[in-house]
Amino acid sequence: MASDKEKLDTADGVKTTGGETVSKEEIEKVLERLRPVEDIGGDEQEDIQETEEKVKETEEGSDKEAEEEKTDKTEEANGSSDASEPETAEESEEPSEFSDEDIPKRRRSDKQKGKSAKPVIITLAVLAAVAVGGYFAIGYGYFKDRYFPGTYINGYDVSGQKVEQAYEAMNKDITSYTLTIKKGEQEVDKLNASDIGLTSGNTFENIKGVCDAQHKYAWLRYYVKPKESHVTVHNNYEVDVPSYTEKVPSLNVMSLEPTVVRQNAKVVFSEDKYIIQPEVYGDEIDTQAVKDKIRADVFALVPVLDVTESDNGAAVSGGADAYLLFG
Repeated sequence: MASDKEKLDTADGVKTTGGETVSKEEIEKVLERLRPVEDIGGDEQEDIQETEEKVKETEEGSDKEAEEEKTDKTEEANGSSDASEPETAEESEEPSEFSDEDIPKRRRSDKQKGKSAKPVIITLAVLAAVAVGGYFAIGYGYFKDRYFPGTYINGYDVSGQKVEQAYEAMNKDITSYTLTIKKGEQEVDKLNASDIGLTSGNTFENIKGVCDAQHKYAWLRYYVKPKESHVTVHNNYEVDVPSYTEKVPSLNVMSLEPTVVRQNAKVVFSEDKYIIQPEVYGDEIDTQAVKDKIRADVFALVPVLDVTESDNGAAVSGGADAYLLFG
């Protein structure tokens, strides 16, 4: 019993496997009451045996816990040792199936990868939306009332201009328009826009229609593959009819005296014989032809009309010194 007491003196208290806690004081109190077995009565011997069994159970429980802790440490040491050893050919082969413990880990890894990929996907989607939105914003925003590069209307270069800017340039030329009428080197008349009440008329609506007809979604093509687009619009200008009908007939060109009188071919008797006298082309003015040509040039804003030039569509040369305007 003395050895049992020495063991118990080294502990502050122990816990039995049944969950009961026996303090050192209680154990010492019981041991002080111990006497040789032969001097103790039956009831006291039963108490002693019961106490000894309780102490024994307590010691066995403590030994068991210490052994389990030692086993856990040994397994941890073996695990770290196995991890440091190089893999063999068989161990390096990927298993065909995952264990039950690996599946949850792999699922967590897949979820983490999915979560990490979401910001990238969202960012790319946002950038794509911004790019598409920006493209159409330029097409239907910036070019909404602007002409594409390389656009010409009635000879005016309106590339990149707003409709209002193109109209202002054209209207300026209309209001300041002057038609100079010449006969060869001789200046005969000047017909100003204010003389005939010339205005822009439907110019704005017509050139706006050209802008609206351009496919705004294709604006980038005009930068990648530049090309010129020449457009002619008609019925743009208007004149004040009373002013026009009064001014044009009174122009000097309508009353010019011919320098050569036109003569038809004819048969004449000369030197005791008949001969055919050739036709003589004169330079009389065909007033109706001049009126038609003036009208065409005014509405096309042509600056100069020479009644002696055949290439202007109003005059035909009939010889070295003969000119004739035909209607």
